[in-house]
Amino acid sequence: IKSIVIKLADPETIMSWSYAEMKGRERGEYGLGEVIKGETINYRTLKPEPGGLFCERIFGPVKDYECSCGKYKGKKYAGVICDRCGVEVTDSRVRRERMGYVKLAVPVAHIWFYKIPPSIMGVLLDISRQNLEDVLYYGSYVVLDPGKVPGIKKGEVISINKYQELVKEFGEKAFRAGMGAPAIKELLKEFSEPVEGGKTKLEKLYDELSYKLKIERSVIVRKKILQKLRIVKAFVESGVEPHWMILEVLPIIPPDLRPIVALEGGRFGSSDINDLYKRVIYRNNRLKQFLSDIPTPEPILINDKRMLQEAVDAVLDNSRRKKPVLGRGNRKLKSLSDDIRGKKGLLRRNLLGKRVDYSARSVIVVGPELKMHQVGVPKEIAVELWRPFIEKKLEELGLAENIRGTRKLLRRRTKEVWEILEEVSRNHPVWLNRAPTLHRPSIQAFEPVIVEGKAIRLHPLVCAAYNADFDGDQMAIFLPLSPEAQLESYMLLLSVHNILSPAHGKPLASASQDMVIGINYLTKVKLNAKGEGKIFYSINEAIKAYENNIIELHALIKVPISKEEPLSNIPPVEFIETTVGRILFNSILPPEYRKKYGFINKELKKGDISDIVYKCHRLLGEWATAEFLDNMKDLGFKYATKSGTTFGIDDIIIPEKKYEIIESTFKELDKINRRLERGEISRAEHYQQVVDLWQITTEKVKHELEDALEKDKNGFNPIYMMVYSGARGNITQTMQLSAMRGLMARPSRKGEIGDLIEIPVISSLKEGLKMMEYFISTHGARKGQSDTALKTADAGYLTRRLVDVAQDVIITIEDCGTVRGRKIKGPKIASKILGRIALDDIYNPNNNEIIVKAGEEIDEEKAELIEKLGIDEVSVRSVLYCEAEYGVCAKCYGRNLATGKIVDIGEAVGIIAAQSIGEPGTQLTLRTFHTGGVAEKIAEKNYHESPFDGKVEYIGINILQTDDKKIVISKKGKIRVISKDNREKLFDVPYGSEIFVDDNAFVKQGEKLVEWEPYSLPIIVTKEGVLEFYDVEEGFTLKEEKQEGKIEYIIEIIRQKRAYPRIAVKDKRNGQILEEIYLVDQARLTQRAYELYKQSKQIKNFRERDVVKPGEIIARLPKITAKTRDITGGLPKVEELFEARVPRNKAILSEFAGTIETIEMDSRRGSFRIRILSYDREKSKEYEVPYGKYLLVNEGDHVEDGDPLTEGELDPHDLLKIKGKDYVQEYL
Repeated sequence: IKSIVIKLADPETIMSWSYAEMKGRERGEYGLGEVIKGETINYRTLKPEPGGLFCERIFGPVKDYECSCGKYKGKKYAGVICDRCGVEVTDSRVRRERMGYVKLAVPVAHIWFYKIPPSIMGVLLDISRQNLEDVLYYGSYVVLDPGKVPGIKKGEVISINKYQELVKEFGEKAFRAGMGAPAIKELLKEFSEPVEGGKTKLEKLYDELSYKLKIERSVIVRKKILQKLRIVKAFVESGVEPHWMILEVLPIIPPDLRPIVALEGGRFGSSDINDLYKRVIYRNNRLKQFLSDIPTPEPILINDKRMLQEAVDAVLDNSRRKKPVLGRGNRKLKSLSDDIRGKKGLLRRNLLGKRVDYSARSVIVVGPELKMHQVGVPKEIAVELWRPFIEKKLEELGLAENIRGTRKLLRRRTKEVWEILEEVSRNHPVWLNRAPTLHRPSIQAFEPVIVEGKAIRLHPLVCAAYNADFDGDQMAIFLPLSPEAQLESYMLLLSVHNILSPAHGKPLASASQDMVIGINYLTKVKLNAKGEGKIFYSINEAIKAYENNIIELHALIKVPISKEEPLSNIPPVEFIETTVGRILFNSILPPEYRKKYGFINKELKKGDISDIVYKCHRLLGEWATAEFLDNMKDLGFKYATKSGTTFGIDDIIIPEKKYEIIESTFKELDKINRRLERGEISRAEHYQQVVDLWQITTEKVKHELEDALEKDKNGFNPIYMMVYSGARGNITQTMQLSAMRGLMARPSRKGEIGDLIEIPVISSLKEGLKMMEYFISTHGARKGQSDTALKTADAGYLTRRLVDVAQDVIITIEDCGTVRGRKIKGPKIASKILGRIALDDIYNPNNNEIIVKAGEEIDEEKAELIEKLGIDEVSVRSVLYCEAEYGVCAKCYGRNLATGKIVDIGEAVGIIAAQSIGEPGTQLTLRTFHTGGVAEKIAEKNYHESPFDGKVEYIGINILQTDDKKIVISKKGKIRVISKDNREKLFDVPYGSEIFVDDNAFVKQGEKLVEWEPYSLPIIVTKEGVLEFYDVEEGFTLKEEKQEGKIEYIIEIIRQKRAYPRIAVKDKRNGQILEEIYLVDQARLTQRAYELYKQSKQIKNFRERDVVKPGEIIARLPKITAKTRDITGGLPKVEELFEARVPRNKAILSEFAGTIETIEMDSRRGSFRIRILSYDREKSKEYEVPYGKYLLVNEGDHVEDGDPLTEGELDPHDLLKIKGKDYVQEYL
């Protein structure tokens, strides 16, 4: 098969699927394939009912080569049709493929084509989905021919009452209207009628829509046309008639695909689909009777027709219906669509995820005695896996005559069986898989080692790749059979080839947990230890002294180290201060590694070990690294055991200064609370400041804890060792145990400010929590649990969509020869350019020597050199610019991170990329509960300081000088700092910030330049005068909100009433308006502004009111920035970027560079008009911004193309239009 086409079938085709029907037609008999009874089997004889859902005449015999009545039995009668029961004598397997059908009494609409948005029938007929359903369920009429009746048109949906009024007024013959599927069918049938030019109405519609799409400018209308055009095009190209969406014949699937099984106790279990078919057949038969021979009132007929439509809907897609058909125990019955849909459906469970033989599954336990490339396979599993191989060998050796003999020996498990098992399993790799299989290393190959017991023994170093632990995890084993599969297992899948991660190129197999703590313990120094200061003649002598208990493992001693081979005495040597532990660690390093990198003389942590593994892999390749990893594992476990590290309650130290720090925090807190009571800050700002204050406190306590732990037991405090070596846990968890839990995450509800509870948990877990603290903690823990459950599915769905789009991105050629690439800039450039191919030659700025030639790979040494030389921009080849016809080329892709070499042709890099994003997504959602809901918030920075000594330049900054400070009132201001050696740094200066330096002044490094309010955008008065409020009405556009006894006054813009709140500043002398201030939706008036508002209501004469000074803040718009570091917050953003969605409140962007000419308020339309004039005065454009948005520009400001004019998120589509493809690629 090259391809499969799925399309709609017409009634004749559906009937032709029935074998019985077609056989009958050959003999001149019609209707033999139709199921006419709803019965399934006769419960007395247990035989299928003739003409029913399991009828043998329609679907084939139940027993092989035997007709129903038993007249013909045996293969010799194959193909004979019994003259008594009409059943063809044949194999019973045909009951899996022969179909039947039901002829429906009235046509019925197919639920897929009217219910699932976009409703295909609805779009074709220009009827809304709701109206279409009303017609199909006999609740409304649709006009088929308006005749001479005014005010109605063809295809219009009218209610029953209106229909009756029209009939009363114009008579039944004046127009035609119908209800139900027959009426819709008539309308759809017209699309197939020919019109002039030999085209059908559908083809003509296609031409019209194509033309309309070319000339239409409105985005909304274009979207509608495009949607309809897609549907019409699909009908035209497939040759399907639109009226086939209305069913006249319902196919019935083969009975063996919807079986009935006998249960114990004489009951039967039936597939849901049978019950749904039964309802259709019973209702259809009743309706046929009503229509043919019984005169029936119209309402009963209509009711029965609707019930038939509902019954057919339920068969096709029960879960889409408003009220699905329920079975026993209120369970939704599974319809045909439900059997295909989703994870448990046919496609994903039975076709993509089959069960296979030569496989086994069992619980895993740790196997520290194994080598990296081995797995311990339990004896019992191995015998079953290699069974055919053992049987063959037993016969070859003459130990058994035939298959029965071999099976007997196998059952007895004789000595020969175990010997043969050892032989056949030698050098025959097995695959190991752990679900969920999130990325490539979730399946690896190993050499089997037959072990006792029933659990699979897994090497501890491959756990990281599988994300496996030994708390009851299970794994599956598969046996590759063909020589090719076995070769592939050795060449590609063996665990030794999976040391580096395909996602980030760092080691997946590296020391963890016990090994880390063992090696960290081994390489630590203990002051004043036994034997400190001794000098030894050779390394061996030092080790002997340790073995004879003359010196301790951690004592600082002096030994000679050779320059050639550090652990030998080959001259020249130099004496270094080290410990026996470090000598022991160096002794397991490969000699070539020691020769290149020298003696490692420091306390090792997890990251250091990972670096050693990586360097070893680069230097010596996979097998040598695997050997080193095994040695390191043994050494780590040995010394973790010897160290006797435990976790006792007395090792948890409570920092002495904790309560002192907390006391001072409460004093600060009182000040913040008083500011809120006085109305100086809004509730949102109060919340932010409280949260920030506790964040800083937690940090201080953390530093105290770190110091206390480090000093305890000379640095040998077990918890300190675990955390700082990277073996287990982190400082946040240690904080919870011994210092304080800090702020907890709150399950966010709509309308809540922020997502942290502002009351911290001050107690630590060692001290025990107070009742209130316990309650707050449970909040967070529950959030973790529910997030995990809900978000894992989202993360898995993201992976599937990524794979779907990226699966055909494969490395197809060596070099596409493109001359374009990506500029990579910024700090820490080495990690970003490593493994990429240079686009141009890269020169050393000091002596103009070439570091990397164009077309060469940038390796570790070159990348580090580039960063060291301070080169901050490098052009590299990138897949975004690859010009290969299919897929991408190897040069544009660069290094395959899993091997550390340039990628090979044929590598499925799209899938690797999808897995590399999907896997951490899933991992992170699963990890939420490890912190127990403790919030890790990123505190907001609200100032700029000078990065070096230099001179300050203002760019586009307007300053308002008040009595005591300088306030920036320009919205596009920037500050540039230029150093003596011409380094530059540019800072944005937000509106309303306080500026501390003058233009052209000199500043020192670290000097504060500007500071602003981090959590709100201020609205500032710039002129002196009295305030006049327009459209500000209490209870209408000014809402009062009480929270914890504090009151806030919130501005609301009400578009329907054209209420646009604004404030004017008037001159106190003559009443002239000096400036108009537009208020923003959801802005909070300050206490001072509210008092002036009340005064303006009471004192009509403005000359008697209080004056505001320039620089006073009259309102604030809160911006919520307390984003907690919660993965579940990250996933939606990732999805938004991948789908390039239009953000909800998107910013309006300037389309070209120029000057803001005017900003005018249009109160009729309720919007601002911002007019921009280009620098060359050639172009100008007016933008309409809804009133109530926060503007980021003032009149006279300069803007660049793509600059936002209003607050909001950037829309990638706008950026594409304005800045082009390359810019959007960089932005995303």
